Amino acid sequence: MTKTAKNGYLTVIHPGSMTTIQDLGRWGYQDQGIPVGGVVDAFAARAANLLLGNKENDAVLECTLKGPVFYFSKATWIAVCGADVSIRISISHDNIGFSVSEVQFPSWSSYFIPKHAVVSVGMATHQSRMYIAIKGGICVPKVIGSRSTYSRATMGGYQGRALQALDMIPIQLDDKGEGTPIPTTSIVHTPHVIARMQPPEWYLQNPHIHILHVLPGPEYDQFLQHGDMIFSVTSQMDRMGCRLQGKEALIRIREQEMYSEAVVEGSVQVPPSGQPIILLAERQTIGGYPIPYIIIRADLSKAAQLRPGTQVTFKVIDVETARAMWLEQEYHLRVMAAGISLNNRYMKQ
Repeated sequence: MTKTAKNGYLTVIHPGSMTTIQDLGRWGYQDQGIPVGGVVDAFAARAANLLLGNKENDAVLECTLKGPVFYFSKATWIAVCGADVSIRISISHDNIGFSVSEVQFPSWSSYFIPKHAVVSVGMATHQSRMYIAIKGGICVPKVIGSRSTYSRATMGGYQGRALQALDMIPIQLDDKGEGTPIPTTSIVHTPHVIARMQPPEWYLQNPHIHILHVLPGPEYDQFLQHGDMIFSVTSQMDRMGCRLQGKEALIRIREQEMYSEAVVEGSVQVPPSGQPIILLAERQTIGGYPIPYIIIRADLSKAAQLRPGTQVTFKVIDVETARAMWLEQEYHLRVMAAGISLNNRYMKQ
């Protein structure tokens, strides 16, 4: 935070089903048993920050399935990306109630939030996680180099836990203590929406079966069958991972004990049941189950947005194709960031 910046607060009226403070994670400590953690859908979180001109690693609010309700005592601006939700801004003109004026907008947009406004984020429709960025970031202290909440160790974020009603979260305001709308590349005709971006195509679709592209994992050759197997996401899912269930199981050629080995985000572990487990951001640092697949980096957001009942299948591709898909995704973000940066420079001249 700059020396001239002032703190403001947002007050939690309703926390939603699971809202935590996260950034891009706690890197460099897995050898000490500390997981990376951070946002589960890094693409959506980075996009939300970029829409506001924030740094990509600024802390955001990660919300699961049902969004929160917040009260802003000072004016600021926010961006919401990820799951398809509606955002309602209720504005009090007379400081008596919050039903005087209401505006409603979709996700993948940034919004100007007037003083004394209540922001309500709705229920996710097709995906599971949404990300709320606030101009200037969230000003909780860093713990081991990150502001991310790791609730299993009561570490980071706000008191090391998910948000609760009446929590007051410190946020950064500009040097006047007020927010002022800043125009960006995609101005729309409304006094509140500042900018919008087009999310990747898969965010806009709701396919019957989600295809997760994977690379062969270290134990790929130990399994009999690959491809054309359909699994459903079970209710056993959290920030650590999600369990799948299928009519068929992934069968190893021979059962044998394994040494525990390091795991990465997107690893697909297969326990003795043959029903796979997808490891996500808050995964353990090592595991003893075989890993036939590793989800490619470009599809980690797809895995992050799975919800109970969703059907998935794995499609093995080569490294060159995986790299090309990741570069295309990064290009999408870089173009947006460059456009916003250039437009903001022009407006300051």
